[in-house]
Amino acid sequence: MVHWLIEENVFECGMKLVLELQKKQVPFLTCIYSHKIKKEYISFFDEEACVIFHGSLRLASQINREAPWTPGAYCNLDQFFCTYYYPIFGDKLLNSNYIMMPLGDLIRNKDFLFNSLNEHDHLFVRPNSGNKCFTGKIVSYTNWEKNIDIFKIGADEQELTVISAPKIIEKEWRFFVAEKKIITGSEYLPEQQAVVPERVVDFAEQMALYSYEPDPIWVLDICQLNNGELKVLEVNSFSCSGWYNCDVGAIVEKANDLAQAEWNEIYCI
Repeated sequence: MVHWLIEENVFECGMKLVLELQKKQVPFLTCIYSHKIKKEYISFFDEEACVIFHGSLRLASQINREAPWTPGAYCNLDQFFCTYYYPIFGDKLLNSNYIMMPLGDLIRNKDFLFNSLNEHDHLFVRPNSGNKCFTGKIVSYTNWEKNIDIFKIGADEQELTVISAPKIIEKEWRFFVAEKKIITGSEYLPEQQAVVPERVVDFAEQMALYSYEPDPIWVLDICQLNNGELKVLEVNSFSCSGWYNCDVGAIVEKANDLAQAEWNEIYCI
């Protein structure tokens, strides 16, 4: 039987998830990350339990390192690095033209970066890694040094960064993908609308068919530019993403099926 471990106070969808699990009579536990959890969380379930985690990257990473459960956290962080999925989506990416460089080199190469990307006033900077060591943002030429120093508070100078020209985004949608198919989707900016335009769903379905499958279930974010063009904004892990107005029932049902199938392969002869 599938169990869920939900970290509280991480995502707004937490209560929706709890209610759906109760409705489907799926057993679950909730926790709050603390020093105690660091040591005792593994005792929450049997070693051979089928468990799905939903919560922070911090606890997901720990579960994948230490917990014996199957599947544990759907959060294969290495495959959420830009260096992994950027070559796969190519021109479909929002940041298809970019430069990658260690954080510690950004100040020294300030003029090179602005001249190379043909943006004299602003550039967008984000970490290559999927662990969100700092939040990507648009940085001006004037405040470049100040902002790079702020990034260094949460990241080492060796952290690889992605620098690109800023774009004007009008809308953003989140989709859940499994077995190269869209499970459900929802707009999340500027509003959390459950109804997604057909052309956006069609684009997401095309992207789901690409040779990218970081986990059995994962998250695809799509955006619309001010010229109406659709692009892949980024990808995220299932276990560490919010659900907005996506169909919670459809997500739980598919995740449970995938987790149970994975557990059966290991423990059922």
